[in-house]
Amino acid sequence: MAPPEPRVTVTLRITSLPLEITKDILLEHFGKYGTVSNVVIIKHPEQKELSYAFLRFHDSSQTEEVLREENHVILNQEVNVAKVSPVLSTHQHRTPINPKKLFIGGLPPNVTVKSLMTFFARYGKIVDCFIPSDRHTGQSRRFGFVEFQSEESVNIILNGVKNKFYQLGGRLAEVKRAIPQ
Repeated sequence: MAPPEPRVTVTLRITSLPLEITKDILLEHFGKYGTVSNVVIIKHPEQKELSYAFLRFHDSSQTEEVLREENHVILNQEVNVAKVSPVLSTHQHRTPINPKKLFIGGLPPNVTVKSLMTFFARYGKIVDCFIPSDRHTGQSRRFGFVEFQSEESVNIILNGVKNKFYQLGGRLAEVKRAIPQ
């Protein structure tokens, strides 16, 4: 029996959003193209112009229909809609990886498990969070792991950040998919 074909999931990134944007407003606008399976809005409190959203349809053909339309206007403001790089739902790595787990490197010493969980909770349900400590000093080893209930949360985080860095505890920390060593 042949292995199943990997299913390609297509996510849309919507930028230039009006400040008043809500999930319901996005569902109303994009719902006319088909069944929306997920919407995540990322709002930056300090820089509202950097707010954006990710949206996924139940059927990828509906995504193509959205992209064929040149202008999308929401709340009297034109928004930009683009396809995010496809993510295969089966992984073609020799080493098995956990697609729901992130590695966060370069953490400042003041970042705790609680603050890490608080920061990443906006992207989805967290099932585990861990910051290793030095066994001799008890101090943070300045990296950590966050595991989500859904692989989609990880994909949204990785597709939503430029240069794979997030501001955590006053410093830039690298965020990437965790790969077992």
